[in-house]
Amino acid sequence: HQGLRNAQLGAIHAIASFFTMNSKQAAITVMPTGAGKTAVLMLTPYLLGKNKVLVVTPSVMVRGQIAEDFQELSTLCKANVFKPSMKKPAVYEMLHKYSDEMLPDFEQADVIIATPQCALSLSETDWAKKKITLVEVDEAHHTPARTWQQILINIDKAAHVLFTATPFRLDRKEIKGEIVYDYPLSMAYRDGIFGEIQYIAVPD
Repeated sequence: HQGLRNAQLGAIHAIASFFTMNSKQAAITVMPTGAGKTAVLMLTPYLLGKNKVLVVTPSVMVRGQIAEDFQELSTLCKANVFKPSMKKPAVYEMLHKYSDEMLPDFEQADVIIATPQCALSLSETDWAKKKITLVEVDEAHHTPARTWQQILINIDKAAHVLFTATPFRLDRKEIKGEIVYDYPLSMAYRDGIFGEIQYIAVPD
């Protein structure tokens, strides 16, 4: 029987409990690479009951991977969180900056997945400000801070959840956020997420 991992359970409960009280702040989740944050990212809209979701991903490759996983909910079905027969979300992968021709696609979509510059162009529209109820920033430490901060400022009515592998320094003036879950490397090691860690010196 496969279920969610320790880190995923902790993160998802932390996000859920945070939003029972702090709808105006961003929830920041710190999980090491490999700890399975994509499952948490996909589960968050279901848990918070959000229906138009914007996911900001750092690269085109990651955008494609998350779009594929979200379309089939494959990771969550494999972990027995959802039954494979469950209705799958309509996912729109945003390949270019915003144009009005995209509006019918946005209207149909439950989830929109975009790289930072495309997401920024969408966040400037009235449609996004009115309709998007959740913004998730994946690997916030890889995304230029100015960009995702501006996206969050533009779509300020939505709930905000940031995922990162490092507890990056947050300038309090620029973003009102709180680290709701910080899963340390030592625990990831203990939980068997990593194998042996070896130190290899690289000469200059």
